Amino acid sequence: MPLEELVSRTIGPALRRLGFLERGLAFHREREGNVATIRFRRSGGAPEGITRFTVNVGVFSRQLHQELGRFEPLDPVTDLPADADAQVRRRLGFLVPGRANDVLFDLDARTDEAALAEQVRALLDAHALPFLDARDDDEKLRDRWLEEWHEGGSRPGLGLALLLARLGPRSELAACLQELDAAVPTMAVGMRASVDALIEELGEGLESGFDSGVDSGVDSGVEE
Repeated sequence: MPLEELVSRTIGPALRRLGFLERGLAFHREREGNVATIRFRRSGGAPEGITRFTVNVGVFSRQLHQELGRFEPLDPVTDLPADADAQVRRRLGFLVPGRANDVLFDLDARTDEAALAEQVRALLDAHALPFLDARDDDEKLRDRWLEEWHEGGSRPGLGLALLLARLGPRSELAACLQELDAAVPTMAVGMRASVDALIEELGEGLESGFDSGVDSGVDSGVEE
């Protein structure tokens, strides 16, 4: 069975019942301008006769994309966003606790297609769908980014700063801008210019706790 047929016939029905629309190997669901995507992607390196595939999931905020476009060069997205457009994206395997690599599925003439479909659906139900549901509007997206930042799992980005400016809490914005400013090396010219413009626009009027290293002449530090 071709991959397209396997996905559409054995995995697609459950996703369609949850409100996802199907386009080829991609499924998407839009809520209030935020698009959750599940994409089945062929993977290279498989032996002859085997179709190897993985699953990408992502969330794309249309409003945040427009806001980010004021500070970095972004193409307009009027249709289904590509994986690279998503502000948040993950491979399915990396959503599974304890896994350090992606999960790959093999499909060939000897595959038990029902068992393979059940394995994929179980991983989607347990990991991909909760991940998407927890980020399918801008308030949820802000909350997850705040959690990841405060827990030390990630640094704040332009997206979080813009969501804090629009949605609050403003009490988090100064620290977010401070850390964002310190994380970008001067040599990263494009990113440095984007962050400087963001700080100039959003930093005005914040409490005195915000002190941009750029304004003070202090070296902004080195990103990982």
